[in-house]
Amino acid sequence: MNIVMEPETKQWARREAERRGIAPEVFVSARLRDQARQEAASLPANESELLTRINEGMPADFWTRYRDLIAKREAKLLTGEEQEELIRLSDVVEQKNAERVPHLVTLARLRRVSLAELIGQLGLQPASVSA
Repeated sequence: MNIVMEPETKQWARREAERRGIAPEVFVSARLRDQARQEAASLPANESELLTRINEGMPADFWTRYRDLIAKREAKLLTGEEQEELIRLSDVVEQKNAERVPHLVTLARLRRVSLAELIGQLGLQPASVSA
């Protein structure tokens, strides 16, 4: 998942990550995870479990490698072996997204909203692999 941030927010995240000695992606991921846990703690158990499953993601090093391979592909520097790796990683992303769909549908039903409305409420957007 790629997140589009306002420039001020992006600068703040980078400063905070640097202050802690971690990568900005790791800092943002941890903040989002903490926020999701706080929200989940105040929700009914069934919604909390669904949100936990919806928010399960891949580790930061996975996304770093994925983005590196995409950058190499765009620069036309990808080897055959790296192309195979990128395909495998893309398959993992697709599988993870497919696993989220039933949980999103169930949560939408619980909240009595359309799937599109729920996706908007949760701020989910399609990931852009070039960002």
